Amino acid sequence: MSASFGEWLRRRRKALDLTQGGLAERVGLSASAIRKLESDERRPSRQVAELLGVALELAPQDREPFLRLARAALPPAAVEAEAIPQPPDAHTPPLPENDIRPTEPPPVRLPTPPTALVGRERELGEIGRLLRDPQCRLLTLVGAGGIGKTRLAIHAAAEQQTAFSDGLFFVAMAGAPTAALMAPTIAASIGLSLFGVGNPEEQVLAHLQNKQVLLVLDNLEQLLAAPAEPATSAVQSLYQGSSLPLLEGILQQAPGVKLLATSREQLNLPGEWVFDLQGLPTPPPIAEHQTSGAGLAAYSSVALFLQTARRVQSGFTLAVEEQSAVARLCRLVEGMPLAIELAATWVRTLTCAEIVAELERSIDFLTTQARGAPERHRSMKAVFDHSWRLLTPTEQRALRRLAVFRGGFRRDAAQVVAGASLASLASLVGKSLVRHSTHGRYELHELVRQYAAAHLAIDEREKAATHTQHSDFYLGRLQQQCQALRTAQQAQVLANFIAEADNVRTAWAWLVAQRDGARIRAATLAMIDLYDWLHWFQEGDDIFGRAAAALTSTEGTPLGAALLGQGVFACRFGRYAAAQHLLAASIAHVQECEDAVFMVAARYWQAAVAYNRGDYGQAHQWANESLLLAEQIGDAWRAHADARNLLALIALAQGDYPAAEQMFQQVLRFLRNAGSPSMTIVCLCNLSRALRLQRAFDVAQALLDEALLLCKQVGDRWVTALTLAGLGQLAYEAGSFADAQRRFEESLTLMRTLNETWNTTHVLNGAGYAALALGDLRRAQLRLYESLKLATQAELPPRLLDAMLGLAQLAAAMGNSPHALTLTLHTLCHPAAPQEIRLRAERLRTSLANDVAPDELAQIEASVAATPLADVVSTLLFNANID
Repeated sequence: MSASFGEWLRRRRKALDLTQGGLAERVGLSASAIRKLESDERRPSRQVAELLGVALELAPQDREPFLRLARAALPPAAVEAEAIPQPPDAHTPPLPENDIRPTEPPPVRLPTPPTALVGRERELGEIGRLLRDPQCRLLTLVGAGGIGKTRLAIHAAAEQQTAFSDGLFFVAMAGAPTAALMAPTIAASIGLSLFGVGNPEEQVLAHLQNKQVLLVLDNLEQLLAAPAEPATSAVQSLYQGSSLPLLEGILQQAPGVKLLATSREQLNLPGEWVFDLQGLPTPPPIAEHQTSGAGLAAYSSVALFLQTARRVQSGFTLAVEEQSAVARLCRLVEGMPLAIELAATWVRTLTCAEIVAELERSIDFLTTQARGAPERHRSMKAVFDHSWRLLTPTEQRALRRLAVFRGGFRRDAAQVVAGASLASLASLVGKSLVRHSTHGRYELHELVRQYAAAHLAIDEREKAATHTQHSDFYLGRLQQQCQALRTAQQAQVLANFIAEADNVRTAWAWLVAQRDGARIRAATLAMIDLYDWLHWFQEGDDIFGRAAAALTSTEGTPLGAALLGQGVFACRFGRYAAAQHLLAASIAHVQECEDAVFMVAARYWQAAVAYNRGDYGQAHQWANESLLLAEQIGDAWRAHADARNLLALIALAQGDYPAAEQMFQQVLRFLRNAGSPSMTIVCLCNLSRALRLQRAFDVAQALLDEALLLCKQVGDRWVTALTLAGLGQLAYEAGSFADAQRRFEESLTLMRTLNETWNTTHVLNGAGYAALALGDLRRAQLRLYESLKLATQAELPPRLLDAMLGLAQLAAAMGNSPHALTLTLHTLCHPAAPQEIRLRAERLRTSLANDVAPDELAQIEASVAATPLADVVSTLLFNANID
């Protein structure tokens, strides 16, 4: 007994206990389509037959015979009923091969790549899934030139050899400058002989109408830019207005044909599916230091570099010292395959580090003399030249001006700086020259940016005007939002500027390069605030150092402004002698111009340096001068939040705790009204300290609890570290030494990330005292000696004396009373010792004096009077056992 294909299908479905609707749902067809197949009214397409084979749970070895049976011409070849596969748990004899008419394998006309494809496993899997989807008839791989679209399309098509009964064909469109040449090009690729009297498009369409074919159409972007042509065929008339009428005709009239296209921009045809192709994965900066050469090769960008390098230099191996350079190269070109291959060809001539250096200078370096390379792939410049020629003049102008941006940009910036409209941006995104992220930002691939910058440099006036507009936009916005840095909006403002950090750096660097003193002066205070709040002290020191060097030959406020910035970050780094010199030079320049705004800031920072160095009288004079001048010019923030807060700290160091408390209360009221959570936290910590020193512990604790709650809302490491240190000090005073140690160590962990010496040494001292109280003498020694070393390097007498007093207590705990007394007396004798430290030292001196004989005490006092503190500290550090 024999059965038709439809009967076989019906019996197999029932054997699996499936309804027609259930099978239809598995395959993605309608129930009526399944009925027609079972009644032998229709034959399934190749793709549908493949889906049926999966849905009917055929064993892998039965799939190919099944496909040939399903596609056999009517009347269907018969198969024995007994040979119909049963459900998976039953014995299933194979489909009889001799009952199915043999067919020739489908033709495969794809180029054979000269090397193996590296990486792209994820992309191949996704493209294969889309090509198997019956709904996806046109899939366009979109990406920048050199990103690997052609190579990926060929490999993806090769994996579909069993899916298209009439073959796979590669159609190279690079040599077809207009849509009119598409039909002859396709015909030549698929082996179709065109009749001279017939229209080529109609002949191609007629040939493909009943075929199961995959066409790989490579490099279609130039056809999209070609001017529209008059209709010369029925196909063009039917799809008039389309840039690619033949493709629309194939999609509409040849249901068995699938199109896999590559283009630098979307085709915008009905039913198009788009696959955006990016670069190969690159190793992050940390990986190059923590990963072996083999580990780096796991990143396909590095693997491609190695493959190419070994092709041009047999036996090439990646030396340890070259790993970092190769990883950087791959990141620099953002994993672009063509750029990596072009760079790797230089390994016979240059080291990897030299290749990176050349690439950073110019993309013109990326060229090849290989004879087999297409002309458009012989250099990255040739790749981009091709894309550039396809742009309109408006798009070219926008792209070259966008080259001034670094690290991406937002739409409003593109409009103001580059004159790029939304339409221009959208077009450039569509042509794979600009990328748009889900966060609303746009960016250029670094090689695209270099290429566009070269076009911008052709016209020096346009380049200068665009860069100036860029600087005005970003630094002007920074100045506008500077006050918001001191409000509840601080976190959002900082986050915004972190996102734009590269643009801010570029804007500032342009002003410095142009020696634009007026704009540098206007932006300086905002730049100081931004870098100070972000704790970017090293970079702040660098950018103002470069500005000062550029303005050395000038006079007046611009140079004074640059010197002020240098002085501020020298202070933050703990280089107080240098800071003092720089700030004095700054004041000399701004005084000459009677620039009160900069005088307020410079005097404040002069006072801060003097305070940190223990010169409280001078600090008070300069802080008071800053306060009065700020009030005169109406700068309430610098008067009340900055200068008055500093005056309160000076009063605290001098032992006038009630006066300090009163001033801190005034500052706190101002900050609460201003809505500045971060500075409010700082003031709460300072006020708590003033109250603790007056033994108002409960009120001090309440203030720190409020500060800690605000810290959780603000999320700032610096103010959190200050609050934890305050809680540690309060716990220490209450005798809760374990809690004190825990708080100090938590604070120290945060402080170490900020590279800020003044507060780090304070926390180290607190941690040392807490460890000493717990009897952990080794930990106490480590913390106190570290503080002593840092305070000595930074020339911070108050912190140094605090550490030395702690070491005196350590010596006393170890039974060395004479040494302890020596250190204590040095602390008491120094004018920079704050009142809090002086009182502790006095108590320790009184206790130690009872352990030392009168004549020995006299000898110690004489030695202290004759020995400079620097010599004592030098001896302490030399004899320290802290390794």
